[in-house]
Amino acid sequence: MKNHLMWLAVSCCPLLPTVIVDAQTRHGMADPIFGISYDIGKVRFEYAPDSISRLCKYSKGRRPWLYGYLKAGDTEYFVLSDWVTEVSGEGTVLQRGKCTEGLPDWVLSGDYAPQKMNSSIKFSDDVLRQLAKDVLRRYSKAFGGKQAFLRELKSHGLQISDFSSLLVFHSELEAFVKSP
Repeated sequence: MKNHLMWLAVSCCPLLPTVIVDAQTRHGMADPIFGISYDIGKVRFEYAPDSISRLCKYSKGRRPWLYGYLKAGDTEYFVLSDWVTEVSGEGTVLQRGKCTEGLPDWVLSGDYAPQKMNSSIKFSDDVLRQLAKDVLRRYSKAFGGKQAFLRELKSHGLQISDFSSLLVFHSELEAFVKSP
C-alpha cells in the first residue's frame, strides 16, 4: 500500500519525490531536556501512549516521543517532543482523563506551572526523583547504554551543574553519573 501511494504521488506530482526524499533523510532531532542533537535513525525513543494524542490539545493527532514517564496514583507525568513541537518539548500531566500541558521544566521541577493548571496536580520530591530516574533510564537505553549517553552529554559540552536549577533532577543526575 505504501509503495502504491508513493507511485501515485510520484506520477501525479513530479516535484513531490524531492520532498519525500528530503523528509526521509532529515534525521536530526534535539531532545527536550538536554538539548542534545541526535539522529532519529540511530537513537530511538518510544512513542507516547495514544491517550496523549487523544486528550491533549498540543499533541492532538500526533505521536510524540516519550523522554520521561511516571504514573503515581491517578496521575501520569510525561516529558514529550516531536518534529512539530514549537518549543523544546512538552511537560504533560494526565489526571482523571484531563490533560495539562506546559514546558518540560515544569514536570521535571514542579515549578513554572502553566496558567491553567489543575490545583490537584502535585510534584512531591518522590515523584520528581522517580521521574528523573525514568528519564535517565530512557536516555541510556535510547543512546545505547549509560556510557554512550554520558559520552553524548560530554560531547555536547554539558555538565551536571547545567541542571542545578532542577534540584531533584540535578541530584539524580549526579547520583547516576557516579553509579557503576
